[in-house]
Amino acid sequence: MRENRVPRCPGAGGRTKLSSVARLTIVDGSGYIFRAYFALKQARSGGRSIDLSTAAGMPTGALHVFSTMLMRLHLDEKPELATVVFDAAGKTFRDGLYPAYKATRRELPPDLAPQLPFFEPIARAFNMPVLRIPDVEADDVIAALVKTAHAAGHEVVIYGADKDLMQLVGPGVTMIDTMRDVVYDAARVKEKFGVPPAQVRDWLALRGDSTDNIPGVAGIGEVTATKLLAEFGTIEGIVANVDRLRGKLADKFRDPDQLAQLELSRRLVSLRDDVEVPELASFARKEWDLEKLTEIFSKLEFSAILSRLAATFTPEPERYTTVLDEATLGGYLAGAEELALAPLMAGGHLVGVALAVPGAPPTRWPPACPSRGRSSTRCWPPTSSTRARPRTAWPRSASATSTTRPCRSRSSSARRASRRPSPRPRSAAPPAGPASRSTWRRPWASCSSGASRRPAWARS
Repeated sequence: MRENRVPRCPGAGGRTKLSSVARLTIVDGSGYIFRAYFALKQARSGGRSIDLSTAAGMPTGALHVFSTMLMRLHLDEKPELATVVFDAAGKTFRDGLYPAYKATRRELPPDLAPQLPFFEPIARAFNMPVLRIPDVEADDVIAALVKTAHAAGHEVVIYGADKDLMQLVGPGVTMIDTMRDVVYDAARVKEKFGVPPAQVRDWLALRGDSTDNIPGVAGIGEVTATKLLAEFGTIEGIVANVDRLRGKLADKFRDPDQLAQLELSRRLVSLRDDVEVPELASFARKEWDLEKLTEIFSKLEFSAILSRLAATFTPEPERYTTVLDEATLGGYLAGAEELALAPLMAGGHLVGVALAVPGAPPTRWPPACPSRGRSSTRCWPPTSSTRARPRTAWPRSASATSTTRPCRSRSSSARRASRRPSPRPRSAAPPAGPASRSTWRRPWASCSSGASRRPAWARS
């Protein structure tokens, strides 16, 4: 059972206590870079203008997606152990096995090339250990980490979507595709491929992979590969029962050239889990290097992420300024093009909202507090037995932010009704009589600033 603890935000000081069953989080850095880049390209072709670049014209889209993912990973998941794995420069053992390996890959996009030098420094500024091991790919390093963590009794979560990695999914090992918000366990892998994770390697070898230029068996696609493995279990089982196959399909598994190509394909898709990796203790969660992150994000002109950094801290009361009226709040937000928000929680209840805008110190806006009576409308500070902590929040433009505090006591239908033009004459009064008194509602009545929110006909 995972040990309960009060999460501490990066940069807040102190050490994070590991739970009794630690979880190793592995980010497939190389895979994520290209998926982030091409996801933006596909969205761009759909008509959404999401090109990101600095004022000098340097493209930064993939870097922004990567940085946001790491920030969400730290704030949402709070991994006990974490690392980012990148491909090392140069050739690997697979190139020795098959010189045409990955020969069909497209050249590096020109607007991705200038972003590459920033990915590793960003990961290191988040204080996530980075692994690059020569002669093998990131997938092999991840396989070795999974084997090591599994032997130590740790759970493993892989952030990536490479189909080769799905052969690692199993008890205690899950995979998260953050682009599509999909979590792959054994059942989800079988739903995707038609075979369980233990058969993914043979499935990939049978059908081949045009992306990595893995040949496979000529003429065998996903459907046939799935049927063969469902019936015979493994490649060895298919070859041993070739007499049960018919026609051209049987000929393929009798052809020595096709069998040699199949064996080569299986060696190419097999992951090496014998790679030497650092001890798991070296991946323990550490505080962010906020100074370095600020330096990098300022250079990349990520003002929204910088605002999130400003709002990510342990919210001790002395660290905030407090806004208690709407006029002060309006002045704080005046001229701000971006705004970062984070709810402040105590004892499972909302006790305030942390706000940060570029170039200004963070502040808090306490909400109404019905539990303390109508004479006291502020919930700050929280009780001494609890302490507020921020949750993840995403920035939105200040122009879309209302400086008027909403009345939380009204239902959404009542708010819509109060905004809807009323057919009632301006001078009309509410219905009278005992029968109508039980059905008549003043949706603004429980709001502390309700006078200014009444419909026009009710203010006469």
